[in-house]
Formats: sequence, C-alpha cells, structure tokens
Amino acid sequence: MYLDIEKKKLKENIEKLSKIELKEVFILLKNKNIEYSTNKNGIFVNLKNFDEKLITELQNYVLFCKNNKIYLDKNIENNDNFI
Repeated sequence: MYLDIEKKKLKENIEKLSKIELKEVFILLKNKNIEYSTNKNGIFVNLKNFDEKLITELQNYVLFCKNNKIYLDKNIENNDNFI
C-alpha cells in the first residue's frame, strides 16, 4: 500500500517537470531497461513494476529539480533587485 501511494505521488510530480527534466527521467528509465511504449501523445511506462530503489531514485531526481527551480527563481529575483 505504501509503495502504491509513493508511485501515485511520483507520477503527479513527474508530470509537473519541464520537457528537459522529463527527457532526463526517460534516459534514466531507458538505462535501467524499463519497458515503455510511445504514441503521438508521448512516452508511457508502467509504474507497477518499479521497485523501491527505482522509486527512490526518481523521487530524488524530482526533489533535485524542485530545489533547483527554487534556487534559480531566487537567484533571478535577487538579480532583478540588484539592478
């Protein structure tokens, strides 16, 4: 049950990432030989078979992306105030 909740949160968080960040997620999954399918709407993977280690790795990447965005936004704000 716990892992199902984590997978749902992960899915929601990944959907909020930028295109560049999504490409990195895809590269990570492709390097792990995760099966995927594609169509005109994008690339799709089945989270059902993800193990806890992969979930944690993806969560860490999403967290990195969020923290990076916060840092960049603050940096931009500080530069705007400096000028």
